[in-house]
Amino acid sequence: MIIKVLNFTDFLCSNIYFYVDEKTKHGFLIDPGGGADEILHVINQNDWVIEKILLTHSHLDHLRAVLEIAQKCKIPFFGLDRAKLYLSNPYHFTDQNTLAQMSFFKNGEKISLSGGRSTLEVLATPGHTVDSVCFYDKKNQALFSGDTLFAGGVGRTDLEGGNETELFQSLKQILELPPQTKVYPGHGPATTIEAEKDIFF
Repeated sequence: MIIKVLNFTDFLCSNIYFYVDEKTKHGFLIDPGGGADEILHVINQNDWVIEKILLTHSHLDHLRAVLEIAQKCKIPFFGLDRAKLYLSNPYHFTDQNTLAQMSFFKNGEKISLSGGRSTLEVLATPGHTVDSVCFYDKKNQALFSGDTLFAGGVGRTDLEGGNETELFQSLKQILELPPQTKVYPGHGPATTIEAEKDIFF
């Protein structure tokens, strides 16, 4: 499995991930928060086929490039079904046009690449936002944590839909994953479950 990160280095500095089967060259794009031209260049340069765009939550710094890439690559994009709650809230830190065109997955759903060789499980982890999720690859022991968990930190809870109590409940859930699991956060460097469990619990 290929996991490649692009660091979109504007003032928000978000991480964009490619999750690609090295044999089939089919993959997912996770949290394209900007830099559409660079993302498309990487896809074309490697001859990858992106089947879906997956979003860990609906904040603007994780979805700004979604519509452009979805249209140019002719692929669907998905967020947790609870993102629908923000469609009626113009003050949420998102893009209403993107939300209005989004397809949805549910907590516990398993999203597989064609051929079924690689699968990500959707783990609802509310707290940073109501629609926050992590994507867990049990086989390859990888977790895409969005803004739920960073190296040495957690996502903020003071924006619309944030809830500190829910965030730490979510944190307890994901820190029960195998300690060697590699964590790929929405911002900053990668870490492991073991390293973060030692910090928080």
